[in-house]
Amino acid sequence: MTKQSDYLFSINNMRAIASMAVVLFHFIGTEQFLTNWTILKYISVYGQYGVQMFFVISGFVIPFSLYKSKYKIHYYGKFVLKRIIRLDPPYLANILFIICLSYVLSKVSSAQFTITWKQLLLHLGYLNAFFHEKWLNVVFWTLSVEFQYYVLLGLIYPLLIGNQWIRSITVISLLALSILFHDIPRDFFFAHIPVFLMGILTFQWYTRIIPKWEYIVWTFVCILFIYTSSIEILFVSIISVLLLFYFTIENKWLTFLGDISYSLYLMHVMTGSVVISIVKKRTDNIYIEFFALVFAVSISVTMSYLLYRFVEQPSQKLSSKIRFTNKSNSVTV
Repeated sequence: MTKQSDYLFSINNMRAIASMAVVLFHFIGTEQFLTNWTILKYISVYGQYGVQMFFVISGFVIPFSLYKSKYKIHYYGKFVLKRIIRLDPPYLANILFIICLSYVLSKVSSAQFTITWKQLLLHLGYLNAFFHEKWLNVVFWTLSVEFQYYVLLGLIYPLLIGNQWIRSITVISLLALSILFHDIPRDFFFAHIPVFLMGILTFQWYTRIIPKWEYIVWTFVCILFIYTSSIEILFVSIISVLLLFYFTIENKWLTFLGDISYSLYLMHVMTGSVVISIVKKRTDNIYIEFFALVFAVSISVTMSYLLYRFVEQPSQKLSSKIRFTNKSNSVTV
């Protein structure tokens, strides 16, 4: 990975793979669906680790964006505002869609409308986990983790580009926090620090902030930390770093799926998973189930494109108008 264009292709391609992996996990891996397709069923279970791929991507791309934009700590408010404008409109639109769908289902079936005002309002700050309230969408916990990461990164970024002692103390402190909060629920950033660090360290090496030996040493330490918790997450984290460098192929379908990956991540549970749920209750015919899977993916992609086209794209453009300096070289993330 030697050019920014290569970096952009690899990131977008990885987003496409990660989002589709999570989609297949929710459509097949967590459902009593296509049970006779043993290999597909086995592979789809590992789709859940697409989440960790997203974490590595964020570990790399967010500080890289700040680096290109010449970020300083006094721009912290602007940084958080940019992230909110970039990510919240599709998130809020998805919440509105869930409310409407839940209400309709409560009227046409025996399903109960159970959404409370407290549960709903806590979503506005990604706070449900802090108050033990259920998320309206099972993927929202990862958005909470990401937002916690943004809030912290904007504060510690200057330390990540400081001298060797400052950088080392910062990494040690982050790893110490991951030990201190080892048993914390997955909804909190501290549970995923070593995975995010894999991306952050790669950013530091890519931008020549740290020398190769420092990158190797701290990456090895992160690998040891991740190894103690999950071999699968370790494998995905290492593969994700490699893909950042080498997954630079240009493909129109990967580009399309990468572009809509955030919207697809939000929408697939409340579109395709509904289709899967309806079909699995009525038949176990393997061919009908397969066509139901194709339809579920198709309707999810279609609805996600609409969300991307009419909500996410405008929010991207609005977010890009917020600059840290007049001469900042911003990167869309």
